[in-house]
Amino acid sequence: MLPLMLIPFLLFAQECIIEKVIDGDTLLCSGEKVRLIGIDTPESTMNRRVYKQSEFGSPKEVIALGIKAKRFVMGVVSPGTRVRLEFDIQRRDKYGRLLAYVYLPDGRMLNELILREGYASLLTIPPNVKYTDRFREAFKYARENNKGLWAEAKIRNFPVKRCGDKRYCSQMNSCDEAIFYFRVCGLKRLDGDGDGDGIPCEKLCKP
Repeated sequence: MLPLMLIPFLLFAQECIIEKVIDGDTLLCSGEKVRLIGIDTPESTMNRRVYKQSEFGSPKEVIALGIKAKRFVMGVVSPGTRVRLEFDIQRRDKYGRLLAYVYLPDGRMLNELILREGYASLLTIPPNVKYTDRFREAFKYARENNKGLWAEAKIRNFPVKRCGDKRYCSQMNSCDEAIFYFRVCGLKRLDGDGDGDGIPCEKLCKP
């Protein structure tokens, strides 16, 4: 059995060197695609996920915001930056990407920084929920202070909600509410039609 004092250090399973910022929430690091846990930035190129981010506006508006988010991250982690990766319970997603909390050379967590500066929304997916409360505070700070993307008039009033006791699509009043419960509250059952497409409550949210 490992000594308890060693366990925290094992969470930092590896270091890697940034090669490219693929998207605001995805990096190429020492040959591995790394998806930042707990956050979701708008897509910066046209793909199917653009239509799942309707809270940010039309597909064209989503991509414009996604490019801003990507540029912000590129300003923080340039190619050659050495970062540390901290893992949670699940280490890879269904696409084979590493799921990680990424730490900069100065000790700041990139995931939290992107949220706090207003370039991402929350995306809580169990079982990787270690820093959920911390991330919610960063998100709240960005929203209340109109940071980053939240300075955009069209999305400034996107509602900040609290996770309540709703559990089913029949209880949701709108697609926005369903998206909030699915992404922020981690209510995965809302994508319960079995297709795993990431669109909750499809009767409400299908375009």
